[in-house]
Amino acid sequence: MFKRDVKLFTVKGIPVGLNWTWMFVFILVFWSLASVLFPDDYPGLSATSYLAMAFAATVLFFASILIHELSHALQALREGAHVREIT
Repeated sequence: MFKRDVKLFTVKGIPVGLNWTWMFVFILVFWSLASVLFPDDYPGLSATSYLAMAFAATVLFFASILIHELSHALQALREGAHVREIT
């Protein structure tokens, strides 16, 4: 059977996983930044520049979501709640 989540790592006993749908969202955000937003806001750059900017912005966007969710989970642990996983 197709496994929906991929376990990435564990933080303080909380497994952190990645659902396959995140790849679709990653590609969608990357594509919209590289092909629409950055060329409109910063005209005249090379295609490679737009791709590099979009990749960096997309990775940072997803990293910020991960940090945000980890913050919720760690605060829940401090308050005595059980955190099963982060996906």
